[in-house]
Amino acid sequence: MKKILIIVLFGILLFGCLDQSSAGGSSVLATVTVGNHPSSAAYDPANGYMYITNDGSDTVSVVNGSAVIATIPVGTAPSSATYDPGNGYMYVTNGGYGRANGDTVSIINGTSVIATVPVGHVPAFSTYDPANGYVYVLDKLNDSVSVISGSSVISNVTVGWLPSYAVCDPSNGYVYVVNAVDNTVSVINGTTMIATVPVGSSTQFAAYDPGDGYVYAVNSVDGTVSVINGTHVIATVPVGVNPTSAVYDPGNGYMYVTNGQTVSAISGSSVITEIKVGNFPIYATYDSGNGYVYVVNGADNTISVINGTSTIDIVPVGGTPESATYNPSNGHIYVVNFDSGTVSVLS
Repeated sequence: MKKILIIVLFGILLFGCLDQSSAGGSSVLATVTVGNHPSSAAYDPANGYMYITNDGSDTVSVVNGSAVIATIPVGTAPSSATYDPGNGYMYVTNGGYGRANGDTVSIINGTSVIATVPVGHVPAFSTYDPANGYVYVLDKLNDSVSVISGSSVISNVTVGWLPSYAVCDPSNGYVYVVNAVDNTVSVINGTTMIATVPVGSSTQFAAYDPGDGYVYAVNSVDGTVSVINGTHVIATVPVGVNPTSAVYDPGNGYMYVTNGQTVSAISGSSVITEIKVGNFPIYATYDSGNGYVYVVNGADNTISVINGTSTIDIVPVGGTPESATYNPSNGHIYVVNFDSGTVSVLS
């Protein structure tokens, strides 16, 4: 009888521990081996595939569910990918850093490269503008943006010093380019820069809030977020130390900003709470299927799952996770693990 009681009590304790650690119901369903030093992932809604840029092997891995169905050679050091819903193509920026086959954009249709477009020096990121159908490529060391229509560069727009990230505001058709060194945001309308907006120090990320129509520029050095309405900063919001990224949650209207070891939840221009997460959160993504925000903790190889204002789960993933992307066709989160050359597929 005593033995049975001990077993029952142990089972209750074990169940309690398991229930607490997986309160969000998230788990790694599969670990997919891709190329060397994967850096980002992009989703193609036309075929449901995930496109993984492999910075160290100059390839893109095409993942269907949890299987790599193609490995596509592209240019040197691919760093990001952007989907164009107008033509169904995936645009891959090849940084290169002066090496052969760098300073280009590879255009992929399905599992084949159909064009290679020369752009400026060290293209690091790109974004799509649904208002005009253009793809905007940030030429990091040229301080410019290459504007691509289809497979042709139609304009080169001079912006600020070291453009690092860009986001489109579909309500006005503007593209907001954050410039990391001169502490500005360049605002582009079509192929013309219409404004230079002074923001905080070392701005390296921005996110759009469709609820209020504002753009939130994340200022890493001074620990603030600049809230931009049109072409003017209307508020400066203090957040945590060394903020790195932001994501919008349409379920509650909050903007989540990743800091040193916390996430600041912003409503409008006020921080409503600080949420404890893992070590050095560097990126976050929103899952429209369950309404959760998934935070990539780069230093401890985990994902923190946030529901509203609470962390409800912590999921171990691969070595040095860099980004996470939601796939609405299967409801999974794809976490890119830079050092382990893998993608963790989360439920």
